[in-house]
Amino acid sequence: MIQNKNQRIQVFFQLLLKQTLLAFDSDEENSSVATTCPRSLAATTYAISKISSRMNTGNQRGRKTKGNISSNKKDEEELWNLLERNIISTITATTAKEEDNAKIPPSMVQQFSSQDSANILWSFAKLGRKSDGLFDAMTDQLLSLATNGKALFDSQDIAKIVWSYAKADHHNTSFSNSNNKKKQLFDALAQMAIRQIGSFNSKELTNMLWAYAKVGYSSSSSANELFNVASRLIVLKNEQLQNSQTIANTMWAYAKMTSRRSSSPSSYHPELFDVLSKAAIRQIHTFNSQALANTVWACTKVGHNSPEIFDAVCGEAIQKIDRFSSQSLANMVWAYA
Repeated sequence: MIQNKNQRIQVFFQLLLKQTLLAFDSDEENSSVATTCPRSLAATTYAISKISSRMNTGNQRGRKTKGNISSNKKDEEELWNLLERNIISTITATTAKEEDNAKIPPSMVQQFSSQDSANILWSFAKLGRKSDGLFDAMTDQLLSLATNGKALFDSQDIAKIVWSYAKADHHNTSFSNSNNKKKQLFDALAQMAIRQIGSFNSKELTNMLWAYAKVGYSSSSSANELFNVASRLIVLKNEQLQNSQTIANTMWAYAKMTSRRSSSPSSYHPELFDVLSKAAIRQIHTFNSQALANTVWACTKVGHNSPEIFDAVCGEAIQKIDRFSSQSLANMVWAYA
């Protein structure tokens, strides 16, 4: 008999995995791709990811039980492989319908919406699945949606999409055709974000800026303009800076951008760093070791002269010194050198 809530949830998740596998794992002639609409496929992927992420988080916090997810890794891996194949097949089939007027079931005519696409990419990235084939296929579809005006991307969609590429390590590391398309997509999304910048909340804005800085598509004029527009918004709405991770990640993003466009006179935003530094000082006790290290690293990187923020970080770091990773310690030493 299942005695506690955690065990019940974990057993339910195992049953859910098995049933979902049955639904998606069929022979080629009766493939579930032909009967599953894009919206349902996206919703299934997102839901499984949310549950799996929650279960794994619980396990990491020491709440392991007899029925935990780790005993069912094989089914989980098989499910994610099936979902990936189905998603790619859906995109391929939709493209074929558009280009060749192929005879495809009506349920396949629809594309994934911008929200569906954002949720799918987020789901794979959240669980650390790089899935090159899926991200490449999604890049083609999103680029089509973004450039042909076929979908309306809202602030949450944009933030989720670019965050997912960054989280899954899809960086601008080569001049391949795939990376060129991703750069085009990031440029298009930047322009969309600029037009609706006022609708971004602080978390969405930070995640988006962090992603652009991390992936390496930051040298384009669209990305530069996005960072300039976002800087003015953050300064204007500085009262919304209530989260240590938001503050530290925003500083890190702008510092990373500055290092990549050092020749630009507008690459450093002193007013922005003044606002972020003051917000950091007010909440310094809530900063973890990584946030502390990123804050002083960013200030040093852009040449922001603020003895107050360095003093505040120093005092807090002394209390938390045993929690610093080697990388965070290295960043701290470099910043104070």
